[in-house]
Amino acid sequence: MKDFMNSKPFYLVLSLLLAILLFFNANSMLKRNSAPNEVQGEMFNADIHSVPIQLKYDTSKYYVSGYNEEASVYLSSYNRVRLDAERNEATRTFTLEADLSKKNVGTYDIPVRIVGLSNAVTADVEPKTISVTIEKKETKMFPVKVNVPESQIKEGYTMTDTESSPQKVEITTGSESMKLIDHIEAVLPKDLSLDHDYTGEVGVRAVDKNGQEINIVARPQVVNATIHVLAPSKTVDILPTQAGVLPKDVLQYNFTLSTHTVEISGSPEELAKIDVIHLPIKIDGITETTKKLIPINQDLYSVTPSSIEVTIEPVKKPPDNTTNSSAGNSSSQKSTQGSSQSSTTTTTSKE
Repeated sequence: MKDFMNSKPFYLVLSLLLAILLFFNANSMLKRNSAPNEVQGEMFNADIHSVPIQLKYDTSKYYVSGYNEEASVYLSSYNRVRLDAERNEATRTFTLEADLSKKNVGTYDIPVRIVGLSNAVTADVEPKTISVTIEKKETKMFPVKVNVPESQIKEGYTMTDTESSPQKVEITTGSESMKLIDHIEAVLPKDLSLDHDYTGEVGVRAVDKNGQEINIVARPQVVNATIHVLAPSKTVDILPTQAGVLPKDVLQYNFTLSTHTVEISGSPEELAKIDVIHLPIKIDGITETTKKLIPINQDLYSVTPSSIEVTIEPVKKPPDNTTNSSAGNSSSQKSTQGSSQSSTTTTTSKE
């Protein structure tokens, strides 16, 4: 027995048994770890749209245009926490980059690269390339024209004048694009409908002679635009009306107006309702010729002039020379006085 244990066959059998033992031990450990491996093998995906593309080039020398500024990125990872971090813009580690640093003036198809992405995440980008036009950079000052389409002015109203502050803006673009600029215009909000003067901040853009927009950078990007709008108007008559109580010794009043017509302006709907303006003139206590400046009070429309000078001339009753009047004459006098209280007035105009 001792000789067998020291023999070569014994050591071969012993080695075989140890190998079998190690095999079953390793297989047992693999089974214990099989469940976690199944969870780790699950793939998670995320789609991110409108990711900005950063261009790498000499910004002091060149101006680039004509390219897609954003792309979509499709992410995959076994690590859901890492994937969620890349999905969130605030915790994202990667950026999209198009390298133009070795390019000169011209138009090129440039690959879009994903830079700085975690090794635990794989990604694909769409589009994979962007077309970029590179021009020599040029800067120039242009006056600003306030553009007001007729469709944005209400019917019946007229635009009389426009202003821009500042009057000029600095435009930066490519040298070839600069040659195409016809003018710089301030553009009103599309939902704006003008029936009164307007002042507000609006953006500016460059257009060619056909009205097509040209890619530029403006400084400042917005201006203060002022638009003067004139409302429709018409001329109407002024009709003075006596208001108050006649003094006892006044038979009637003559009114002389500085003008017998005024111009009114407002909405077409309001103007259609008006053919004459009544001007109340208070005559209480007036026994001598008097001049008054009487305002024309209106809220629905404006009036020019807004007030009228009126000369008020009382016409006195004739003196009563009969001291001993009969009852019949007294009754007749009372009737005459009563009629004077509602007497009509005479109006004239200063021409």
